[in-house]
Amino acid sequence: IGDTATIQGNTITGNTAAYGGGIYNYGGSPIIGGTNGSDTGNFNNICGNTPLPQIDPDSYPNNYIFNNCDVVGETGPAGGWIFYDKGEVSDGWRYLEAAPYDQSFGSAYILKWGCYGTEISGADGINIGTGEQNTIDILAGCATSGIAARLCDDYSITVSEVTYSDWFLPSRGELGLMYDNLHHQTPSIGGFDDNFYWSSSEYGANYARLQYFGSGSQNYDVKNNTYRVRAVRAF
Repeated sequence: IGDTATIQGNTITGNTAAYGGGIYNYGGSPIIGGTNGSDTGNFNNICGNTPLPQIDPDSYPNNYIFNNCDVVGETGPAGGWIFYDKGEVSDGWRYLEAAPYDQSFGSAYILKWGCYGTEISGADGINIGTGEQNTIDILAGCATSGIAARLCDDYSITVSEVTYSDWFLPSRGELGLMYDNLHHQTPSIGGFDDNFYWSSSEYGANYARLQYFGSGSQNYDVKNNTYRVRAVRAF
C-alpha cells in the first residue's frame, strides 16, 4: 500500500499503489496483490477476508472499495447475513442483510402483523427493494405496539462500536431471497426456524403475505395471526 493509503473499517482511503503489488485502482475496481492491470486473481482469492463495501465509489472517488466479491451468505457489517447483491449501488444501497436472529417482543417470538381490518396505503409492495417503504407506510398507518413492522423498526445492534438501527420488515420478494440464499443452502445459514415468517407486503385490509421457511412456499393469512419475524437492512 502506498505511503498515504490506509485501510480503516470498511474502506480504503487515500492514494493507491502503482503497478507491481499493493492496491491498484483498475477500471474503478481495486486489485490487491496484483502485478499488472489485468491481474485480478489475487484480489478474488482473498475476497472472503476483505471488508465489505460501504461507500459508492462514484460519489467518493478517493475511496476504493472491495466491489467484486461474492458476499451473499457472508456476515454483514451489522453481524447478520447478506442475502442479496443487486450488482451496483442505486437508491443509496446495493446489499440486503438479514438480522443475525429473529426479533421478539418480550419473550414472544411469534407476532401479529397488526391492524386487522385496516388497509394500509402503500404497504402492498412485493418486489425486492420495497420492504423499507412498506415498513414506513405500515408505521404511518398502524399505531399498534408490538407488531412485526414496529419491532423491526425499533431493532438496533452495535457491532465494533457502530450502531445499526436502519432495519425494516422485508417484502415478500425479499423473504423469498432469504429462504433461497440463506436457509435453503447446505449447510443452512441464518438460524431460521422451519416456520412461517411475516413479510411487510399487505394483501388487502385483512391479510398480509407470508414466507414458509419449511419448504419455501409463499402464502397469506389474516393479520391477527402470529408468526415469526426477521428484520433486514439495506446498505
